[in-house]
Amino acid sequence: MSLNDQNTPLFARAVPRTDTAELRMQVPRKLLEVFDAVSIARGQERFELVIEELSKSADRWVHEATLIHRVTQGNPTLSETDGEVRHG
Repeated sequence: MSLNDQNTPLFARAVPRTDTAELRMQVPRKLLEVFDAVSIARGQERFELVIEELSKSADRWVHEATLIHRVTQGNPTLSETDGEVRHG
């Protein structure tokens, strides 16, 4: 693979590296309509609302993963116990 001076593939867009990245996707039209209505009601751009909601979800997932890790730390996983749950 050929690289340019910034060690990125030659086919890559010449976009400066930042702490953000582009997210493109198809969504159900009804969902988009709800996001549009809420963003209009709040007087904000749609992308700001999407970032806000994605951030809330990400925070919940990190919290969930942290709790799972704390609870299971030191406990054998089901695969290690042949599917049987064993306690202390």
